[in-house]
Amino acid sequence: MSEVDRATPSPRDSARYPAARGIGSSVRAHASAIQRIASSRSSRAGNYLLQLQRSYGNGYVQKVLSTASQAGASQVERIPAARLELPSKTSVLKQLSRATSASRPLQPKLTISDPDDPYEKEAEEIAEKVVVQRKCASGGDSDEECGQCRMNRLSLRRVCTDETAGSEAPGIVDDHTIQQTGEMRRTVQRLSWDDVANVVSSAEDTVKQDAEAAASAVASGAQAVGQTVESGAQAVAGAVETGAQAVAQGVEAAGQAVVSGAEAVASGAVAAGKAVVSGVEAAGQAVVGGTEDILTAMGGANAIAGLFGGTVTVTPSGGVVISIPDQEIAEVEDETFVLPVGIPTLTLFDAGFKLGPFVIDAWAGTIVGDPSVTLAIGPVRLQNISLVLDPVGGTYLGTAQLYIGSAISGSVEKADEAKLQAEGVIPAEPPIPILASAELGLRAILRLVGKEGFSDTVNVGYAGGSFILRQVFDVKLGALANLDHEAFLRIEIEGEEICSVIWPIKSQRLGDAGVEIRVPVTIATGSGKAVAIGTPTAAKFPADAIETELQDDHEPEHCMGLEELGKFLCRKGKLPPDICLVLFPAKPSTPPGPPPPVPFGPVAPPVTPPSVASAPTGRTPSDPIEMQWYKPDNLYDTPIELDGQKYRRTKPGQPLPLPDSNLEIGVESQYLAKVGKLLILAFEPDGGAKRRFNEKLKAHGYGGTKGAGTDADHNQDLQWAGPDEFYNLWPFDSSANRSAGPLQNDLQEITFSDRAGDPPQTMSIGEFKRRGLHRDHKYFTIKCISLTPRACP
Repeated sequence: MSEVDRATPSPRDSARYPAARGIGSSVRAHASAIQRIASSRSSRAGNYLLQLQRSYGNGYVQKVLSTASQAGASQVERIPAARLELPSKTSVLKQLSRATSASRPLQPKLTISDPDDPYEKEAEEIAEKVVVQRKCASGGDSDEECGQCRMNRLSLRRVCTDETAGSEAPGIVDDHTIQQTGEMRRTVQRLSWDDVANVVSSAEDTVKQDAEAAASAVASGAQAVGQTVESGAQAVAGAVETGAQAVAQGVEAAGQAVVSGAEAVASGAVAAGKAVVSGVEAAGQAVVGGTEDILTAMGGANAIAGLFGGTVTVTPSGGVVISIPDQEIAEVEDETFVLPVGIPTLTLFDAGFKLGPFVIDAWAGTIVGDPSVTLAIGPVRLQNISLVLDPVGGTYLGTAQLYIGSAISGSVEKADEAKLQAEGVIPAEPPIPILASAELGLRAILRLVGKEGFSDTVNVGYAGGSFILRQVFDVKLGALANLDHEAFLRIEIEGEEICSVIWPIKSQRLGDAGVEIRVPVTIATGSGKAVAIGTPTAAKFPADAIETELQDDHEPEHCMGLEELGKFLCRKGKLPPDICLVLFPAKPSTPPGPPPPVPFGPVAPPVTPPSVASAPTGRTPSDPIEMQWYKPDNLYDTPIELDGQKYRRTKPGQPLPLPDSNLEIGVESQYLAKVGKLLILAFEPDGGAKRRFNEKLKAHGYGGTKGAGTDADHNQDLQWAGPDEFYNLWPFDSSANRSAGPLQNDLQEITFSDRAGDPPQTMSIGEFKRRGLHRDHKYFTIKCISLTPRACP
């Protein structure tokens, strides 16, 4: 077979490349190029085997290679030609002889390379050049390469996605697959930049259309919401203004009644005024006569001003003016009442974990709060205080104003908040149990506020023998409606708030209205003797200008300072006594009296109590350690009322009202405390049942005035192997529970022996647990039940 014949495409190649039909002359013309490339890759024997594979199939070549590897070159000549299906015995033996004499052994197994194999790609490129012979679009001969084609060839480097792929064919390529005839390649269409641009443009148009549709929907929704809010605001404003007008009319009617009554009293007031005038005239004359010396007046004025932190000034006419700053009369008082409606909460996260000696309960979720009402009274103060003393002119004038502000706020809120509650024991001597919580979140509040500011301005004067008293009663009333968005932080220790902070974010005024009512009263003596009650007046007044302690119409903010917090913790017994003595030393007491007299004669030795041979060990149920139980039955709230139904503590298995009828409450008898009951000092985990129990009771109307001052309690504490379940929970007096828990579970002293016959030991239960003694001495028995410490005989 000639070199040209070996380079000529086989029928299989012709089927693979239809364009090869009719271009045989071109194929022969490029046979030499194929021969050079083929000789650079392998020996001629390898090219010959490749030609056999292309001409007669994979099965034929496999048989040749298998027979050659088994029999050897010397035995190939004895293989029958019919068996190998050779076209020419002489040529086959000749080529096989060349193959066996090559520098490398015959490949024992035919391999199929990856399509991205460099040799496969090179062969494909050569075949394409030989058969297709494309002409470059930029002109020139077919063997030439334009700049764009060269850049594509240099920049495009296809790499197999599976770098671990082997060189042999996978297992699915068996003899049957190899013997199959070739198939036409599927045509792969190349995308041009124009095609990509068309696709992107089409996608952009689609996105724009969707965006326009979404924007139109959002705008329609926003317009509907805006119209609804505006309608609600107008309705609220109209209602508020109508209420204010009604209040003004009622006040005017009341003022007329007051005037009528005042005229009836006027005659009696005149008589009383005459009596007062006579005394005032005498007093005025005495004052005038006694204060002729301006230095004496200055001395008295400085003394008065010094009592209240005021100032003294002298007028050009020689008078003395004493100005006294505002004097707070009473502290701010506020109280919040919750109307139990029982709106369910949405819990997003609820988990408990232990951190050192503390058990932390973490919760996050959404709460729609029950409606609440906050009352705040304050400020209560004397303001605008001044005294004018003019001994030379015989004029004296005093002015003061009493102001009392108050407000009532009703609100409904929706809050997204996170809460941490920590309960544990501070490792001190003795141990100090403590309960603390912190809440942080964002909330939206619909708030309706009513505000009132009452002022009584009094002017008392004396001049030239005449006395005058002028009093003006001023009442300001206002109402407003707000929708507020705010952040908040609240911290509590032992159930008492130590810090409450509010950060307003946004406030929307839905409506407001206000009115000011003024009633003047004047009493005068001397030449112009009269008692006059002025006509009450009413005028519009901005509600925001009414001063109250309901800060920005919110509940008052308050955070304890360090000193106040320290005193609070010491008062609650949450700091060791020695630290409290250092922070707040006791006031020196009166010196002690004389020491007691020393007895004359011999002194008898002190009497010691007889020693106890042994005490219970607590190692077995028959030898339990005696203890006191600090939670008597009378401190449990029973029966309780839920949605009109009564529930009793000692009746287990009572289903809650709908929709919670699948839950039952009532304490099972084995968890009720009684004298002689056997207990095991073993800790059960806190799974949050107490909080869920409180929520369920609140949802069914137990809260506010009902159940005030109570909190769910484990009848048999978790420390004493009590289960964290509803059938072990019931409302208990919260203040008593705060003291009962530490006294019972940490501070009370117990007496026990390590072994029977050993001397007794006495220590607190807290110390007992810290030493780990409860692992061996875990059995206890209730000796008595009382909230009073050391009540057991």
